[in-house]
Amino acid sequence: MKRNRMILWAVLAAAVAALVWCLWPKSGGNPEYDEAELRALRESLKPKVNMPDADVRAGAPERGPEPPEAEPEPAKPEPEPEPPRPAVAPGKIALPNGRQIRFRLPPEGEVRTLHSGGKLYEIDSEGNVVDISPVPLFREPIENHLLNVVEGKTVFPFVLENLKEEDILHVCSAPTYQEEGDDEETIARREFVAGAKQYVLEKVASGMTAKEAIREITAFDDERRKLVGECRADLFALVRDGDIEGARQYRAAIEAWMREKGYGELEIPARYRKSLEGGE
Repeated sequence: MKRNRMILWAVLAAAVAALVWCLWPKSGGNPEYDEAELRALRESLKPKVNMPDADVRAGAPERGPEPPEAEPEPAKPEPEPEPPRPAVAPGKIALPNGRQIRFRLPPEGEVRTLHSGGKLYEIDSEGNVVDISPVPLFREPIENHLLNVVEGKTVFPFVLENLKEEDILHVCSAPTYQEEGDDEETIARREFVAGAKQYVLEKVASGMTAKEAIREITAFDDERRKLVGECRADLFALVRDGDIEGARQYRAAIEAWMREKGYGELEIPARYRKSLEGGE
């Protein structure tokens, strides 16, 4: 009887041990998961990271041909040096515009002036040329042209010929303004031009073209210079002959006539002026 009870307990113990062995996880740890479930749980908890580039992963496919490298930009060419100016021919000078003209140089230490192409130059004894052209009083070429005409200076026909009729009328119809800093002499010069512009408009109203009117002013000025030149010659002859009193009377008559005609003032060189004014 006792022996049968021992066999029964042994069988029960073996059954319990087998049951415990089946239920207990083989890897230990949390008994709620088996090994496969735990592995899946661990995989799900791994941090998500970006994969490296394909060319560093095992078994990466071969790259295609590398694109050609961009060619470097060509270096900018160095500016070409200015070609040397041609040598100045003997007896000539070279103006800033490159033109060479025949010119007699002044003695050493002196200078001479030259009008050329609407410019005024000063030339020394070594042939050095300096542009000393005055700054134009007006912005419009036709106004400076008219100023040269009424002041008896050299005028260049191409200035007038290169202007259109409507442009001349536009300038002549516009007011002539004084500018800040104008002195009395400058204001008077502007008034001369304003009068010339008004003359052009009156002649156009009577049937002339603007260019014809300006040519008429130029012809009038040429006549003025001719008459004044003849009077000056007579006056200087009286001074050279020693008739100082007669020269003074003739000068007074000439200047009164010039004022009446609007011819401006009589220009007298210093040596003659000294003789005329020496006894005053």
